[in-house]
Amino acid sequence: MVARDNSERQLIQRMKDEFVSIINHELRTPLASLQASIDLLLTGKLGDLSHQGVRMLNIAAKNIDRLVQLTSNILDFEGLSSGKITILKQPCDIGELVNQTVATVQSTAGQQGIELLVTTQSVSVSLDAERISQVLHHLLVNAIRFSNPGGRVWLEVELRDDGKVDAIAIAHRKAIKKPYVLVKVKDEGQGIPADKLEAIFGQFQQVDASDTRRQGGAGLGLAICRSIIQQHQGTLWVESTIGQGSIFYLALPVQRVAVQA
Repeated sequence: MVARDNSERQLIQRMKDEFVSIINHELRTPLASLQASIDLLLTGKLGDLSHQGVRMLNIAAKNIDRLVQLTSNILDFEGLSSGKITILKQPCDIGELVNQTVATVQSTAGQQGIELLVTTQSVSVSLDAERISQVLHHLLVNAIRFSNPGGRVWLEVELRDDGKVDAIAIAHRKAIKKPYVLVKVKDEGQGIPADKLEAIFGQFQQVDASDTRRQGGAGLGLAICRSIIQQHQGTLWVESTIGQGSIFYLALPVQRVAVQA
């Protein structure tokens, strides 16, 4: 007989559950109220504000948005890790999903002076459209935020269905069975050090803390993205060269293929 004391593990799990419960019930509601109040003040419907007042409220609004995003990320990560959030797959045209997601970041790209170059294909994939859109949105926003003004971001969708040995699968030791869809998000940013290429997919991991804080990152987004992709039996990885930029690869298995549009 082997006896194990699980009391410490159970205590840690209970503390984590209590922490998540506090975030879910005690933080989200007041944050939503603050967000709505600040947005209302900024409309001017409650009276005119001085230039300084508007500037301060805009700063507060940005910080509230960051807190809302952080709480959402924590709840998403916990839900995906514990199985409380389920992946609901349905046939979806990934080309259409990509175009819809790109449309949601066009204004962000325009504000940063970033040109989005999209090459897509009409391919039917069994996936959770909301969650895959979440992944694509995060990768695109990251690429835009870490690009220099006037730069370019590429998003490409490619169907891999031939019988040839896959060089990408071999190079990265990924068990990718054909056919699959390969999505690439490429930027011209500062790049990621070689020793951080895998670490950035961990919890609360950042390439450079000071730069990430300036960009509003919390270090959970990529961990959530990888968890979502893994639950689709896919894989997510990155290649990068310092000073030249990064390419994030997302591979999803295909069950049924449609004709290219």
